[in-house]
Amino acid sequence: MATVYVTRRGIELLNQRVAEAFAKLKHTQSQKAEAADVGGDNWHDNFAFEDLLRQEMMHNKQIADIRAVQNNLTLVESPRDVDSVQIGHIITVEDEDGVVKEFRVGGYGETDLRMIPPRLEYGAPVISPFMGMSVGAEVEVQIKGKVTSFLLTHIRKET
Repeated sequence: MATVYVTRRGIELLNQRVAEAFAKLKHTQSQKAEAADVGGDNWHDNFAFEDLLRQEMMHNKQIADIRAVQNNLTLVESPRDVDSVQIGHIITVEDEDGVVKEFRVGGYGETDLRMIPPRLEYGAPVISPFMGMSVGAEVEVQIKGKVTSFLLTHIRKET
């Protein structure tokens, strides 16, 4: 797995996700014994038990995936300058139709569309081409099957 860049907030979010996944796994495992007893033949032709086994495998995979990310992460501190786009910046872009949009550049797993401006993780299609770029950079981005040109017009630090 490639290096994953996160902020301190991103580490907290990953820890929260793994704790939630463990809680779901524990709950699923506690239901298996009851499903085996109620379902009769322990596991044979017992839909509830088989479904819980599938859920258990899903939760185990989710935990393994989060752990893989945690094992490959690099902590990113707040940027010191605004020379080029980095995690922790707010960028302003203008599309080919003159529509201006602002985005916060977040670390892995930190997307939050409810924020104003919205936070998108650094790997998002509209953010990743600008990583490391300076004001004036123009990129083409494919969104929903349509290629759109964006011009980077401003970079500032999050406050």
